Amino acid sequence: MEENMELRAFEVQADEAEEGVIEGYAVVYGQMTTIGGMFREVVEPGAVTQESLKDVPFFINHNDRMIPVARYQSGRAVNSLELSLDSKGLRFRTKLDLDNNAEARSLYSGIKRGDITGMSFAFKIDAQRWENMASPMPTRRIQKYKEIRDISSVVRPAYRGAKVEARAEPATAEQVLEEARRKAAQSCDLALLKDKIRMKGKV
Repeated sequence: MEENMELRAFEVQADEAEEGVIEGYAVVYGQMTTIGGMFREVVEPGAVTQESLKDVPFFINHNDRMIPVARYQSGRAVNSLELSLDSKGLRFRTKLDLDNNAEARSLYSGIKRGDITGMSFAFKIDAQRWENMASPMPTRRIQKYKEIRDISSVVRPAYRGAKVEARAEPATAEQVLEEARRKAAQSCDLALLKDKIRMKGKV
């Protein structure tokens, strides 16, 4: 995973009416979620755009060394992974290749049995706004994603809804909050310096 990459979790389900199909929402707008016990986060409507969905593979446990079980590419006429945007968020749907892909068969079996209920997605942010930075639990509002890098089935999601996966490379909740507070402090210092310059000009 690349530096500054973050992960979030969501749920996946099998379509009972069509064999091999799994679907769900990768991103849901307007739901406040606590991230790692460090800050609250909400994704604002419209944060996901077509520009952020150029190439989105579907992995198992974010293992990008393996062939994806499905993939969306914006330049292709037909994709094995369907992604669509609506007023709720980013929806995904795929029909797994159960006949030719043993990993897809295992994944689908685990989802149908309820052994695998979790999904997560890796992303980078293009625009965000922080609120209540001085409080013990500030709020981050994600206004626009720069890139949705992948979606992935995971065996042990920590809880329902969004979360940060504490892995080596993706940013943890603590790292995200520290960076936001550092930038807020720099902005405050710059404002104080401008005030001092204006006061000197009046003397």
